[in-house]
Amino acid sequence: MITPKTLVFGLFGLSGIMLALAFKNYLVAAASAALVFFVLMGLVGGATTLVANRPPARERLFEGDRRPTSVEIENKGTLASGFLEVYDELPPKVKLQRGRNRAFTVLPPKQGLRFHYTIDVPLRGMHTLGPVTVREEDPLGLQSHVGTIPSVQDLEVLPYAEKVEEFAAQARRIRPFPGPVTFRQPGQGTEFYRIRDYVKGDPLRRINWKVYARRKKLMVNEFEKEALSHVMLIVDAREVNTFGTLSCNPLEYSVKAASSLVRYFIARREQVGMICYGKEIKTLESGCGHGHLDKLLAQLTSLEGGGAVSFGDAIKCSMPYISPGTAIVVITGLEFDKTLRAKLVELFVSGFPLIVISPRPFDFESLATSASALKQGLLLIERQNYMDSLKWYGIDVIDWTPDMNVLELIQRCERVRVR
Repeated sequence: MITPKTLVFGLFGLSGIMLALAFKNYLVAAASAALVFFVLMGLVGGATTLVANRPPARERLFEGDRRPTSVEIENKGTLASGFLEVYDELPPKVKLQRGRNRAFTVLPPKQGLRFHYTIDVPLRGMHTLGPVTVREEDPLGLQSHVGTIPSVQDLEVLPYAEKVEEFAAQARRIRPFPGPVTFRQPGQGTEFYRIRDYVKGDPLRRINWKVYARRKKLMVNEFEKEALSHVMLIVDAREVNTFGTLSCNPLEYSVKAASSLVRYFIARREQVGMICYGKEIKTLESGCGHGHLDKLLAQLTSLEGGGAVSFGDAIKCSMPYISPGTAIVVITGLEFDKTLRAKLVELFVSGFPLIVISPRPFDFESLATSASALKQGLLLIERQNYMDSLKWYGIDVIDWTPDMNVLELIQRCERVRVR
């Protein structure tokens, strides 16, 4: 591509030749011809052959992490390059923390350049660094070449999660291997649960003879049932939950809460599944272990807000994946869904341990829009009445504000599951 400098010199040379011929001034004609020849010679030649490389670095990060990045540019040609401007493109959700992602240099043949900078990834998602854009200008400034080098690197930024592994270890006994986890229900097992009155048909080996000797009454021992306990997380990703700023809205906080909860339950050797609904219904069957944790976090990482799929439709399509007795954790803003209340009551009446975590939407919407105090007060009253109607049926509802600790959410969920 020719530069404005080339156009000016070329037009000036051609105009000089035409005027010199008109006035028969051969000295000016010769000088103008030399100028035109100078411009033509400057246009000879092409772009330098360049190659970009990226040294290995971490490709999986968490929200808020910082990552050092470097790019190597090497001249593969036999001639020195012109003046180079090298720019490594960054995605919109990645911030430049330190250094510069742009370099200016002249590369001799078979020589290279490496420049370093540090990025900050404040938001979850799949991000791509690159490609590398190069602008080269010849030493005379008569032509420039702009091109891209297809050197890219994909970054997977996982949602932020609290460090809940130590809390999980203190909360309840964990077996050193994936397997049955006891929960507070009577049944077949080895851990003592309680003593009750003898009922005709109870096995004689369960009779507690020491209690019989004291009370002169037949009593039998009951034990905790050992089974793989199941947890199903349901995340509301509808468009209504995206109001607020890009990094501070009900959906982002819902994802952070879900990320911490799945890490906690997986650390407890639980069977964890997930349902996300919004644009579509995404269901991940229950599983355990670090491999399944990666699948859960990957689904949360790629979750985008939008759509208006109702809670009732999500449960209807995903019910085959929810086994009886599964503890259900619903994360929703409790807004604009006519099927929500009826379906929650139906699940609770059907015997599913149920807890609803509701990020308060007004705390996030106020960051993006301004609303009168009267309007916010009326909306808060309406929201409180809705939550009270759910609590009247016995459903545990957490009104989650942004300043509430995730560990408190985990404790509330645990209390619901062991009732």
